[in-house]
Amino acid sequence: CTVAPPQMPLNELCQHLRSGVRYIAIATERGDAQHQVISQRALVQAIRNTSAATPALRVALGRSVPTSLLADQRPVLVARTAWSARRAFEMLTAHAITSLPVVDEAGKIAGVVSATDALHAGSSDNLDLPVLDVVARSRRAAGTMRDVADVVSCKRTDTLEHALEQMLVQHVHQVYVLTDARVPEGVVSFVDILRQL
Repeated sequence: CTVAPPQMPLNELCQHLRSGVRYIAIATERGDAQHQVISQRALVQAIRNTSAATPALRVALGRSVPTSLLADQRPVLVARTAWSARRAFEMLTAHAITSLPVVDEAGKIAGVVSATDALHAGSSDNLDLPVLDVVARSRRAAGTMRDVADVVSCKRTDTLEHALEQMLVQHVHQVYVLTDARVPEGVVSFVDILRQL
């Protein structure tokens, strides 16, 4: 989280959020402990809500997932279904990312492991269980009803608006771009959407 002065211009706030900062706390004029917090999610939701009245935003969100965005992500980092949760969490940490697609032996997506799953893993003994078992435990502990195999995704032919809608409706920070064979070929996050606008 970054703390910004109350007079910081909107374009500077957007630049911080585009850089990967997830939250910005805006200090009050009074200088007390009260801050207004702006998140990437809130900003892209506001953009989406105003896009119908803003032709430039409508055009930008109407584009399909940019090939250049996917090319920058080669090869797509993945975890394997045979991996332990510990190995998957180590990979998340090593690459400073918040989630990984989990693929089977054929390279098809079988689920997603996230940093949040580490919080709900329970004891450290659970980290030696198969990664998708820990993801299932995590979802149950968090009260999430989505099945482990139910991956929030899009195709490269989908629009950025579709990808954004999936993120907002499913309450995730990114969607995985899958081929017709369900092989991950990229990821689109709130930051990626902000950078395209």
